[in-house]
Amino acid sequence: MDENKQEQMVSIIVPVYNAEAYLPEMIESVIFQNYNNWELLLIDNCSMDNSFEICQSYEKKDVRIRVMQETEKGPAAVRNHGLLAAHGGYIMFLDADDFLADNAVLDRFVNVMKHEEADIVVGNYERLWNGRRFAAASHTSFSELNPDSEDFRFQGFFSVGTLSYVWGKLYRKQFLEKNEAVFENLPYAEDKLFNIQCYLCNPKYAFIQETGYIYRKNDDSISFTYRPNSLECWMAIAYRLQKLLTEKEIKQIHCLKDENAERECLEKKYWGFIYYLIFSIVTKIRLYLLRRRQILPILILFFTLPYYFIPL
Repeated sequence: MDENKQEQMVSIIVPVYNAEAYLPEMIESVIFQNYNNWELLLIDNCSMDNSFEICQSYEKKDVRIRVMQETEKGPAAVRNHGLLAAHGGYIMFLDADDFLADNAVLDRFVNVMKHEEADIVVGNYERLWNGRRFAAASHTSFSELNPDSEDFRFQGFFSVGTLSYVWGKLYRKQFLEKNEAVFENLPYAEDKLFNIQCYLCNPKYAFIQETGYIYRKNDDSISFTYRPNSLECWMAIAYRLQKLLTEKEIKQIHCLKDENAERECLEKKYWGFIYYLIFSIVTKIRLYLLRRRQILPILILFFTLPYYFIPL
């Protein structure tokens, strides 16, 4: 393949698990894109329905579609598999039960990526619920803010939350490889940790106002299911961020030339995300209280949370 063409290719990575009801709509939303320099990586993760067979049927029809299998369960393993297998210079993540908003989505993302020389391009999205589409909160409330500001972090990753999700974005593969960005094996929210790690590597963001992604509100999905291990998951994310700070595992961060100032900048970002995680934990505490489980230990944890996250 021509080197320039490969550099401009969009590799779309899709974890597939028991999604037979939604796969055709998702796959065809990619096939009918005006921008045709793409590859679709459909990675089956031990599906027990006809998902794998559906993927194979589309693979036979279009050479740009590649079907793979990943036996290690979970979206983290599947997405890491996709990152290793991707041929394109741009990376996009798509969930099997969602789809692209219209046939110009890839055109818009690639054009903005090139024009702005961005590392991550972020679009708006809509929710699909009971056959109706509803606009989600727009990124306009934070997209024009300084990325180093607390408001940008809080709104981008929590109150609006657009930056938390891996879908609805286009990533420059070179940026991900340079910073060794991979997905951690977590029960859920691995995409949030991935994007926080990307943020700590000082990417150049660019934003698109148009809707690029349709997110299906699926009541059976992880996002809308009670998780008894949610607190442990958020704690694991916090400790992972602490490790990134204290051991300086992100080697490409150069906030300032002065080492002390650089560390101060990192600590400020770290604590910003710790406050974000505490808010997330509080929402999970509400679920525990509703179920009347372990109320006293949860309250003790709530009041001692900051102690656990103080950098050593």
